[in-house]
Amino acid sequence: MKSFKFTFIFTFIFLVFANLSAQRAGQDENWSTSLELGVASSSGTYTSGYSSSALNNFSTSIGLRYLFNSERRLYKPYGIRLKGGFTNLTGDNDSRDFETTVYHITLDGVLNIKDLLKLRSPDWPDGFNLFVNLGVGASHYELWDEARYSDVNDGYIFDGDDLVTINFGTTAEYEISTDFSLHLDLTYSLFTTPDFSTDGNSTVEGIGSSRGNFDPRMFRASIGVTYFIPF
Repeated sequence: MKSFKFTFIFTFIFLVFANLSAQRAGQDENWSTSLELGVASSSGTYTSGYSSSALNNFSTSIGLRYLFNSERRLYKPYGIRLKGGFTNLTGDNDSRDFETTVYHITLDGVLNIKDLLKLRSPDWPDGFNLFVNLGVGASHYELWDEARYSDVNDGYIFDGDDLVTINFGTTAEYEISTDFSLHLDLTYSLFTTPDFSTDGNSTVEGIGSSRGNFDPRMFRASIGVTYFIPF
């Protein structure tokens, strides 16, 4: 139920941006927002008998991106992106039942490969952009009620587990109009400072890991739509 509530909130925010009455006046915009839906897999710190390695876990996110101008506004080679969302992890075919919801927010540096290399038609396909990103953020693991450590607070605000996140990935984007583009986003995330296993049934020390390891790990593949905001 919480996953549906967050999906509704993300969709509502995106539609607010998409229905702004201002016009873009025909020029490229620096600001954009995006909505993504996808799948995810997770590996690393699991109690024996638990796993979620199959790429069949639901994931969604919303983002806000700003690209900086260069050379009299002709190019936008780099920028920043704030992105937040959640992933719902469940056991794969070889796992016992469990459910963990991962909420995440990151601030990424973004490189626009097309503008970084100053590529234009015919050397680069019209309407196509490729971005790479690297960033850091925070994640919260909400453990299901049947997990052994579901009601244990790790010392922060909420019950569950709070982690530091490092993201890197790439986004292929194709403009379908002056206002919208479609994109494919591939993101790999490393997590550190966990107190519990991803399934919530062990401490990290109990499964031979440590809070300092870059573990667990997650891969997300998403499709989405980007709206260029007419500020």
